[in-house]
Amino acid sequence: AKLTVVEMENWTRDMYYDETGLRWVNPSPNIRDLDAAIAYPGVAVPENQISMGRGTSEPFHLLGAPYVTKEEAEALAEALTTDTLKGVRVEPVEFTPTGKYARYHPGEGKLCRGVRFTITDRRAFQPVTMGLLVMDFFNRHYGDRYVESRGKLVPQFNLWPLRGPSAAWVCGALREKKPISEIRKAIDQDVQKFLPIRAKYLIYPERRSSAP
Repeated sequence: AKLTVVEMENWTRDMYYDETGLRWVNPSPNIRDLDAAIAYPGVAVPENQISMGRGTSEPFHLLGAPYVTKEEAEALAEALTTDTLKGVRVEPVEFTPTGKYARYHPGEGKLCRGVRFTITDRRAFQPVTMGLLVMDFFNRHYGDRYVESRGKLVPQFNLWPLRGPSAAWVCGALREKKPISEIRKAIDQDVQKFLPIRAKYLIYPERRSSAP
């Protein structure tokens, strides 16, 4: 098929959707606002292991699991309240995912404890860093706890299935409990290598014109 891309007008790559004046349309039933879309690329990586609030009124603003205790939820909130992670406020929370959007997802129909996160500065917030911190916390606290599943003993939080949405080397580094700063530095180096390759395919400018 012959494909023709019709370019938009008056849009640059540094614009957020709510700066366009267009009506918000959910790109997914569980991404109901812009902040959820901003958080999704990093926070959603471990969603086949822990609940992301699917089946609540705040999907992708919550995360947790049924096995997290109240004290551990407070520790998670503290771990995410760090200079490493800017532009977000985190607080402990309890929630119960129910209904069709929670079906077959972790925590369905069970009381989960975890955190609610609120983006306070979208340009400072780094969703990938938050995702790494969440995975690191759950691995350190639950990666060596084993539970029975389908007749086998498996880690309560298992990094290995996350190698698809993240990368095998990232999961390996987290399993080895390497510093998040070291993992993030390696990711950033890969990004810098990719940007020149991407540049020749971009249709829209990176930012607004500074012309008067």
